[in-house]
Amino acid sequence: MKRMQVAILPAALTSAILFFSYLLFSQCSPLMGADRDDAVGVWRNEMGGELEFDEDGTFFARGVTLSGEICQSKRAAGSKLELTSGAGSWKMDQPRDENPGILITFKPEGTSSESCKIWALFAGEGNRSEIYLRHEDGEGIRYHRVN
Repeated sequence: MKRMQVAILPAALTSAILFFSYLLFSQCSPLMGADRDDAVGVWRNEMGGELEFDEDGTFFARGVTLSGEICQSKRAAGSKLELTSGAGSWKMDQPRDENPGILITFKPEGTSSESCKIWALFAGEGNRSEIYLRHEDGEGIRYHRVN
């Protein structure tokens, strides 16, 4: 009986290692094939707002539209959306049950907010030329890569 237990233990351990390796390196991995090079550069929306992701993890926003109370930004004249600029940092990440994306932490100019977190998600699986800046209502503004 002890021989059988001794033989089963390595097999169980090997199975566990293979399973966790699969989760770590397969499509179940957090970024589903997205990497920093997919994000680095300048992205622009059709209203002229810009998101800039630098290689060193620095982030800049210029004339970016946000909805609701996200980052306590200022309302653009005649708009339901909020308009803000600011600087901060970014990293690749993936929210649960979403496309891979970019987690942004930044301080909007002219607000009392110390910093806020927002998501820029890639628009589709394998599509790295379009992202959308997700708003708190679940909608977002689409941005296209400029460079």
